[in-house]
Amino acid sequence: MSIHFEKLSHVYMPDSPFETKAIDDVTLTINDYEFVGLIGHTGSGKTTLVQHINALLKPTTGKVIIDSLDINSDKHALKELRKKVGFVFQYPEHQLFEETVEKDIAFGPKNLKLPKEEIAIRVEQAMELVGLEPEVKLRSPFELSGGQRRRVALAGVIAMRPEILILDEPTAGLDPGGRDAMLLMLKKMHKKEKMTVIMISHYMDEIAALCSKVLVMEKGKPVIYDEPKKVFAQGERLAAMGLDVPTTTKLIIALEKKDINIPKDILTLKEIHSYIAENYGGDDSA
Repeated sequence: MSIHFEKLSHVYMPDSPFETKAIDDVTLTINDYEFVGLIGHTGSGKTTLVQHINALLKPTTGKVIIDSLDINSDKHALKELRKKVGFVFQYPEHQLFEETVEKDIAFGPKNLKLPKEEIAIRVEQAMELVGLEPEVKLRSPFELSGGQRRRVALAGVIAMRPEILILDEPTAGLDPGGRDAMLLMLKKMHKKEKMTVIMISHYMDEIAALCSKVLVMEKGKPVIYDEPKKVFAQGERLAAMGLDVPTTTKLIIALEKKDINIPKDILTLKEIHSYIAENYGGDDSA
């Protein structure tokens, strides 16, 4: 599903001493099946922007259009749309509450009044998609590891069969192994399910590894929206906004000090090694 923001603005606590413009006249289109990384300094408007996609927030001015539908103009259409937009908040495992993994994942589909057989199929498929073994189905989610609990929470959203998936810091608090497993799972899931995915993250290596586009927000406005290579090649501009760059970009900068000049739009160690081998006589030990 495509997402179009048209002159969107959002003001918190208008006409009060605490009035704050969080989103400022945003016009932007996110195409079908895109995997968008959303980055920006704290207070840049990232979360406020995505909360408009299923009308958790309503525009102060402007429109949000999903597949040509103005979602704030038709309440019935909005109700149907919300079934197609999955929102995974930061630390979603804190929202688990059922006594078994199976019941927690089934909660959303049950609310859709689906037949028991369909619910069972969706639970099984969602568990498989997020990498949960069948034997954990009857266990309490609170007996599982942090990474597994997060997968249960994500499976509960996936079981709703969303066409748009919004992830807010999906790897926050996970150990390196859990983070890598989560990223691999998200990559496979996006490829298989062909959803439009928007991921908020402050881990630039994750953004570089997963996303087809990167949206940079600053002071309520989108200031860059492009492919990861083109975005992270603008390291100085990102630094001026208080943002980091991927580890590989930092390595390229360090290699420059040794007179090894590598294009800044390279994002993987494999590409760095290949470039050094090709352009510096096969010596990739630097």
